[in-house]
Amino acid sequence: MQNDLFNTYYEITGDYIKKQVVRIENKIPTTKNRYGDYLNLLTTLINEKIPKNICYDLIIKCGGNKQSVIDAYKIINQ
Repeated sequence: MQNDLFNTYYEITGDYIKKQVVRIENKIPTTKNRYGDYLNLLTTLINEKIPKNICYDLIIKCGGNKQSVIDAYKIINQ
């Protein structure tokens, strides 16, 4: 069930997230490992009613910096 849900979200949002990851990675970092930009992306996806854990996995699957996403995810879960 979880994989089906993940795959559905990936089909819908994958291209958008990949573009956002490239944008994030190509800009000048303003926070350590760009976690602030990943925090913004996570928040955007969560506001679209995508479950947090799926957002986390989607960004990493789309090439996001894993440590940055972990750091951003920790902030959201505080």
